Amino acid sequence: MGEHRGPGTSTLNGVTVHRYPTSSRRQLDYFELDAKLRVSPTSASLAESRRWVALNGPMCPGLVDAVSVTDADVVACYPYLFATTVDAIGVSKAPTVLHPAAHDEPALYLSAFRQSFRDVDGFVYHTRAERDLMEYAFGIGARPQIVLGLGSTILPGPAARGATSRTGGPALPLLPRPGGRAQGLRDAGRVLRRYKERHPGDLAMAFVGPVSDHAPDHPTSW
Repeated sequence: MGEHRGPGTSTLNGVTVHRYPTSSRRQLDYFELDAKLRVSPTSASLAESRRWVALNGPMCPGLVDAVSVTDADVVACYPYLFATTVDAIGVSKAPTVLHPAAHDEPALYLSAFRQSFRDVDGFVYHTRAERDLMEYAFGIGARPQIVLGLGSTILPGPAARGATSRTGGPALPLLPRPGGRAQGLRDAGRVLRRYKERHPGDLAMAFVGPVSDHAPDHPTSW
C-alpha cells in the first residue's frame, strides 16, 4: 500500500501524478436504490441508473474537468463501476480505453454503463472470460480490444509460497480473493471445490477484506 497523499501534484517513478479531491462519498440513499434496481437492472431507466452511479460515487469533479480538457494521446479508465469512470468517458475528447474489470453482477447491466461501453474506443481485459462476458452482454466484439491480463508483484521468500495454515503448519500455495458477496464469494468457493476434486494438492484460497457473506465451508478456504 502506498502512503496517503492529499490533493496536489507530485512525481512518482518519473511520472507526473495529479491528485484530485472527491466531493462526496457513497450516499446512504444508494443502498435503497441498489436494492430496488438489482432485482431487474435491465428494466431500470437511464435516469435511475445514472442516479445509482452518482450515489455509488466517488464524485470527483476536478478529475472529470481535467479529462475534459486534456491534450493526452489517450485516456485510460479503470474499472467500469464507478462515477469517475462514467463521467470521464462522457467528457473525454481524446481516444478512451476502458479496463472494465467486469464480472457478472447486477450493476453491469444498468443502461448508464451500456452507454459508457458504447462511447469508449477500446477495451483491455484481464481474462478471456471477461471478454466473453462483455461480448455476450453488449456485443462489442468489433471494438479494438486485447486480453492483457493483470500484473502482480511476486514477493521473494516464503511470501511467494503462500501463508501459514490455520493449524500452524507449513505455508501453502495461496489464492487471495476479495471476500464480499458482490465479488462472487460463494461462486469462487464452488470453483475451488471442483478444482480440488480434479487436481488434488495443497492449493488454498484466502478471502480478504470485509466479508459480507459466509465463507464457503471447505478445509482449504478461509
